[in-house]
Amino acid sequence: MSESSKTFKDVIEEYSVPCLCETNEIFSGMDLSKFSPNGLKSLLKDKDLKWRVGERTTNDLQWESSCPTRIATVSQILEWNGITNCEDPTPVQKESQSILAACCQRHYWCYADYMYMKDVFRCREDYVNASLPWKELGFTDKAGVDGTMWVGTAGAHTLCHFDTYGYNIVVQISGSKRWILFPPSETDSLYPTRIPYEESSVFSEVNIRNPNLTQHPKFRSASACTVVLRAGDILYVPRHWWHYVENLELSVSINLWCDTELDAEERLRESVTRLVIGSMVPSITNWNKSWVTPSEDIDSVACVEKSLEYLNNSLRSLSTVTENSPSPCTNEQQIFHRNGLPISINPQCLRPFVEAEACDTMPAEKKRKRSEQGSVTRRDFLKCLTHPKVITLIANEIRDVVASMNDTECESEM
Repeated sequence: MSESSKTFKDVIEEYSVPCLCETNEIFSGMDLSKFSPNGLKSLLKDKDLKWRVGERTTNDLQWESSCPTRIATVSQILEWNGITNCEDPTPVQKESQSILAACCQRHYWCYADYMYMKDVFRCREDYVNASLPWKELGFTDKAGVDGTMWVGTAGAHTLCHFDTYGYNIVVQISGSKRWILFPPSETDSLYPTRIPYEESSVFSEVNIRNPNLTQHPKFRSASACTVVLRAGDILYVPRHWWHYVENLELSVSINLWCDTELDAEERLRESVTRLVIGSMVPSITNWNKSWVTPSEDIDSVACVEKSLEYLNNSLRSLSTVTENSPSPCTNEQQIFHRNGLPISINPQCLRPFVEAEACDTMPAEKKRKRSEQGSVTRRDFLKCLTHPKVITLIANEIRDVVASMNDTECESEM
């Protein structure tokens, strides 16, 4: 393929590290401000959205299941976000305080995350598709409504995790957002966990903004890329890169998850993970809802027959995958031309993440209790069973068993 015929997708897939495009020219001629907070206020009018509410005054991890959710319109969020004196709000602002059960954005944050564009803009698919022409960038199987929208106030964040499927393209529509990205090689340093369980998400136990180095000593040596996205920027997040994301101000972004040929392997591992967790549910009398994210239906997860169906479907999909030679990789800056305009694609560099002042945050009393306790809980046991290394071993064993069964069947037919 000649350099001049390459699409943005072709170029970006050559990278094995995150890349930043600081430009508005990728979507040249398109008015993305229609998806800004004020644009959404006009587009969505009185449409209710689900907002997760968290505290800005705590250093604790705020898992999704521990955050209350409220129903509010974009207009009500904008009113609330504009409160300068939480003790003397206007009548409209006071109403927004009541709806969110939160005094103001200095103490709380609100996040409408994981919103599928096709759901948010139902009956306006043509409008969204014309506004976000992914096909023109080489994503020929993607339309504008295939993206996901994230709207949040300052402090709203997504805990550190990696997505098991594909890679990620992020467009910052308005405001600014900090991304802290760790390579797959840092997985052990990030203490991966599948509790809480969410399909296709592997979480880190580390509190990225306030790490406890006594509890997670390996994190001290972790290296990361830190990127601040501003309006018009595009970020490429490669497959299996960990990321912690935080709004620095009222912010809107849209992302696109893109499949890869390696996803067939991941579907098998995800099926195994779901089956292991689902098999445990019936044996636990007081199942803790915090062990799954709110997006998962616990009854569905506990349905072993359904999980076995997923498992066998993933095995069948694997049998049809053909191995291709790896794509060429570069970590050098490249210039991509769109509509005759040069666009710089800038790979990001890794640097040690934990700052010198990072310290042990565990009180001495808790240290003693922790060292004295030493007992394993059901949660601990389940975390070990679903650790990515263990899941990979199980998935490989399943493949070997199935291959052996197939060989036996072939021999019996001869």
